[in-house]
Amino acid sequence: MNIDFYLAKHKHLMWKIRLKAFLIGLKDMEEKQVVSHHDCDLGKWLDNFAMNEYKNIEELKKLEKLHIKMHNVVADIVRVKNENNMEEACKLYKMMKAYSDNIIALLDIVDNKLKQIG
Repeated sequence: MNIDFYLAKHKHLMWKIRLKAFLIGLKDMEEKQVVSHHDCDLGKWLDNFAMNEYKNIEELKKLEKLHIKMHNVVADIVRVKNENNMEEACKLYKMMKAYSDNIIALLDIVDNKLKQIG
């Protein structure tokens, strides 16, 4: 089971844009729309394949941990924004952006390492 790294990064960035639109009031969002880290495409790939097949790739372990943290922060952003706590939502969004940037970088590293493996 392979993953399309370009598509994974694209979907990830689209979620970040969707979340920003939610924060500035262009979109509505409920907590139930934020799937768990197990249910998105990246999470399914990590859980069902990558963490078993490529467990020796250190960046993959980092990716998994960051991915979990990011999903938790996204759920918190939606919750606190819907509670009208915009200040906290913006703080959390900055945290999520840092996680997101690191996830994109780790996806690139993992992609390159897997290409080397063949």
